[in-house]
Amino acid sequence: MKPDGNTPEFSRTKALLAETIVEMGSSVPMQRITVKKLCEKCGLQRQSFYYHFRDKYDLIAWVFMQDYRQGLQSTEILNTEEMMRDNLRRMEQKRNFYRHALADYSQNSLQKTLLELYVGIEEEVLKKHLRVEKLELEAWYTITGYSYACLEHTCAWLNGESSLTADELARQMYLTMPGILKTAYQSRPVPAQGDLTKSKAVKKRDTF
Repeated sequence: MKPDGNTPEFSRTKALLAETIVEMGSSVPMQRITVKKLCEKCGLQRQSFYYHFRDKYDLIAWVFMQDYRQGLQSTEILNTEEMMRDNLRRMEQKRNFYRHALADYSQNSLQKTLLELYVGIEEEVLKKHLRVEKLELEAWYTITGYSYACLEHTCAWLNGESSLTADELARQMYLTMPGILKTAYQSRPVPAQGDLTKSKAVKKRDTF
């Protein structure tokens, strides 16, 4: 029987797994981290891990989503320069973890998760703004190209290949955001308390 996801014990176990993979992922590449090693370090049975997450990539995605959600709590509009800045600052606090996570190109890697998340949210916001059920190819390529570029610049920044600060990188990302996407974000405020759980893009990889 799967444990109740609303109990303190359930939450503590997820938090422990998250803290541990951040610690391990800060010092070694993600390819060297296995569920077995993670559970041994946590003092948990592997069965406990699979109650909460499908695999280590699901856990890594959950760690990111917790950081991402923090940025939603202090904004009324998605992807403002301030939100981008705060998200990058949180990533900077876990720089080595995110650097290793984004250097992993496995099938369910964080890179793939972030692209699905970013493009998915942008697509939803833009479709609502334009009041269409499907974006034209040009619009889809515009948001996809922007998302790829932002992710590449973020990876380069985490790897020390960019001299920009988190604030400077956020500024450039915001300035280069396609105008139609910027307008769409400004016209679609974040739901109450920054809750995006109804978003298809978030649901695809979110874990509760």
